[in-house]
Amino acid sequence: MALPRLTLKASFFGNFRLHDADGNLLLEQTRNNKSMYLLEYLIYHRDEGISRHKLIELLCDEDDIGNPGNTLKIIIHRARRMLEEAGLNHVESIIYARGKYHWNPDIACELDCDQFLDLLRQAENERDPLAETELLLAAVRLHSGSFLGRMA
Repeated sequence: MALPRLTLKASFFGNFRLHDADGNLLLEQTRNNKSMYLLEYLIYHRDEGISRHKLIELLCDEDDIGNPGNTLKIIIHRARRMLEEAGLNHVESIIYARGKYHWNPDIACELDCDQFLDLLRQAENERDPLAETELLLAAVRLHSGSFLGRMA
């Protein structure tokens, strides 16, 4: 029997936060760490996947030159463990396929930044000034800080 498709909500404005479909907080970026960066990157690029080489380039610094592949494995392991501890232990969230790491496509993610851009596009195409204003106000309400503010 297949599991139902899981949907999460990810907030990228301000501090990164991950909620379940009911709005319960699963994860929140409270400090800078590479495992959280990995999750943020994989969720944001969920439709593309990222090569091992690109992740090493993004996440490993000069101190990891000795064995960056092993460092990446540790970062991925810790990210998976964070997700398991957050309650996502019934499905593999980070998968490796076709030479790339991916966010599992069976875990749908609604991103506030995508919703924000969608509202802006709708407002741009709206002919009614009142409806355009409502769409722009909805976009402003979503924008709760700079994009991945803690990561900057």
